[in-house]
Amino acid sequence: MLELYQYEECPDCAEVRKVLTDLGLDYITRNEPRDRAERRRAQQIAGDDGAVPILVDTTRGVILVERPDIIAYLRDVYGTQEERFADIQSRFSVEEDITR
Repeated sequence: MLELYQYEECPDCAEVRKVLTDLGLDYITRNEPRDRAERRRAQQIAGDDGAVPILVDTTRGVILVERPDIIAYLRDVYGTQEERFADIQSRFSVEEDITR
């Protein structure tokens, strides 16, 4: 089971929700307050200052707190081979020097 700790207006959370939807994954949303100091559940789960998004994969015993790490994990574990390849390419893209 996947659990996403988030709040609706959070741009990083929205990106994670998009990837979850694109991959066709079911997940539980755990809404947290906008005020970081009031995010008691997030603080307990991640052991930090309550930053979101947090993804908990209860099936695999994994907790992730950074948007790039969450997205990479979702694509690596639950994505197709093409999606995993696209993610790797995006992380290591190099701009070619086309000046002559």
